[in-house]
Amino acid sequence: MKIRGLIPLCVCLAAGLMPAQTDWPTYGHDPGGTHYSPLLQITAANVSKLRRSWTYHTGEPGPPFESTPIVVGGRMYFSTQKGRIVALQPETGKEIWSYDPKPARAR
Repeated sequence: MKIRGLIPLCVCLAAGLMPAQTDWPTYGHDPGGTHYSPLLQITAANVSKLRRSWTYHTGEPGPPFESTPIVVGGRMYFSTQKGRIVALQPETGKEIWSYDPKPARAR
């Protein structure tokens, strides 16, 4: 689902799944883009019970936008539709910091 100004995130990024060994440091999880995760908490038997645990609102106007986050060192990073970089706590969706490389532009 594409939602204007939102980055919807799945419950699979919830608490307890983010220690260093579960980092997702590149698109596709690893340099080969295998999309493989060694996590065992989500299975074919329980995937239908997953629910969104939080949603981050970018606050930026514009057309629908999707971003693929990476997770490194227990922090989630992604870019917004206006080119900002945001770091979040993956367990809660709480913003840690954001960086706008062009702060003088109109939003």
